[in-house]
Amino acid sequence: MRADIDEAGFVVVERVRSVAPAAKAWRYDAATYAHLCLTFVDATPDEQAKLRHLRELYAQHQTPLHEETLLDQLLGDLAIRRRVGAET
Repeated sequence: MRADIDEAGFVVVERVRSVAPAAKAWRYDAATYAHLCLTFVDATPDEQAKLRHLRELYAQHQTPLHEETLLDQLLGDLAIRRRVGAET
């Protein structure tokens, strides 16, 4: 799933996870947020802990990160998945 890192985005992610708890967030983590907005890297492995940590980090800095900012990464990730899928 994808969403902006802002208050509305947190609502979207939490609603999706409430009906699909196994849903994986695409680059919706503190490491991505920090790389583009701050200077912090998250090493938390648990998805729920990552989301909680991201929310805390966003609350501290209040710098929104809109998913359009990640368009190049999205296209790159999709190209990799396409190549990997073609190989199997």
